[in-house]
Amino acid sequence: MARAAIVAARGSGSTDRIVKRCHSATPLNIRGIARYCEINQCFPASLTNQNQRLRSEIATIRQVEHAETRLILIRHGESNATVERFLGGPASCTGLSELGVAQAERLHDRIAATGEPQVDVVLASPLPRARQTADIIAPAWNREVVEDRELIEHDPGPICDGMAIDEFIDTYGMPDWNDDPFVRFFPDGETIGDLHTRIGKAITRIVDTYQGHTVSLVCHGGVVSAALRIALTAPIIGRFELPTVNTSLTELIHLRPGRWRIGRYNDAAHLVGLPTYTPPETAAPGRQRSPIDPHPE
Repeated sequence: MARAAIVAARGSGSTDRIVKRCHSATPLNIRGIARYCEINQCFPASLTNQNQRLRSEIATIRQVEHAETRLILIRHGESNATVERFLGGPASCTGLSELGVAQAERLHDRIAATGEPQVDVVLASPLPRARQTADIIAPAWNREVVEDRELIEHDPGPICDGMAIDEFIDTYGMPDWNDDPFVRFFPDGETIGDLHTRIGKAITRIVDTYQGHTVSLVCHGGVVSAALRIALTAPIIGRFELPTVNTSLTELIHLRPGRWRIGRYNDAAHLVGLPTYTPPETAAPGRQRSPIDPHPE
């Protein structure tokens, strides 16, 4: 009803009827009218000057709902699953490789030395490679780590969780990650579409919960990719690649409903001098980097 009143008033070129509606509206309707006015940038002077209740509600929305919320997304360090070539899901992930630990320590030292970025809250995926990364980094902020199950990586499901990459390819074939996002490559796991839906809901919840704060999300390449595509209103597959580096920083700033700013992507200056991944000769015999990961480590 509030939206209809606004549209009718704007369409007729007159604010008289909406002002009249505001005088008799309940607080809930006033709030809805104010939110619509603010989001759509339509608050004629005659409307805001004649209705103090509406002016007050718009001011509250600007102060609270539009307080900038910063998300610092950090990809975990290199994982054992990548080095040992298996699908590291919730049941089988064994944490960070030796290089992965070194990457996380480098990021800790960078934050401790520069004081940047500063965060109010540290959320982490409970998968061991992300939680271990968060536990190494968080002391630089003097923050406790809070696990968030919705920040886990693309879930392969129980059948494929822990399966060797070669066995997966032999059994199910090589996935085409640029194909239909709702194709189920993992028999009982998530599709790309499922992943994006989950991350979209999680980002909305986190922004609503921590309005006006800076929140670190220690997570995964798939989560970073999904969050960026959501902020850019980009297609969930194809068009461009997002090769997110381990322990890199990606900053998304939520300005107001429907409006994001990208502060940075893939900031990994602290990794200078480290190898980009564990060379095959130092991994287990016969192991190589995974060719099927849609978010390569």
